[in-house]
Amino acid sequence: MSKNAIHFISQFIDEKNTAVISAHVEHANYQRTNYTPNLSMGYYLKQFYGKDYCCIGECVYEDSLKVANQGRLDSGRLPAPPQNSIEAVLHHTGKPLIYINSNDLSGLCKIRIQGMSTLPESEMDQFINMRAQLDGLLFVK
Repeated sequence: MSKNAIHFISQFIDEKNTAVISAHVEHANYQRTNYTPNLSMGYYLKQFYGKDYCCIGECVYEDSLKVANQGRLDSGRLPAPPQNSIEAVLHHTGKPLIYINSNDLSGLCKIRIQGMSTLPESEMDQFINMRAQLDGLLFVK
């Protein structure tokens, strides 16, 4: 993934412009993912681009999604996040859009893993160290 991103950025984006890559946080963050022994795309992009690469995570409270099901994409709904997750806490502020700089957080945050359709609902949440894995988090109600 990172090799493809670096190739396309070098081919189509000049140094004065910014490329935005939309990817699941598990791919874009700076550390190894919990579900594979591999380092993430974000780890390699951070190594290559240094301070010019940043990862802004996105989370939602409710939304629809596409789920891989035996070779086809089915529509589905995200399960409600746990009450103590960052999505639930931000939802209860009543604000439709919130950005949090990771430097303003300390310790671990519980977050729902949105793209892991192969996991049972009881395993769709994980704790992440936002300072180590992301530059910020965008909450969209």
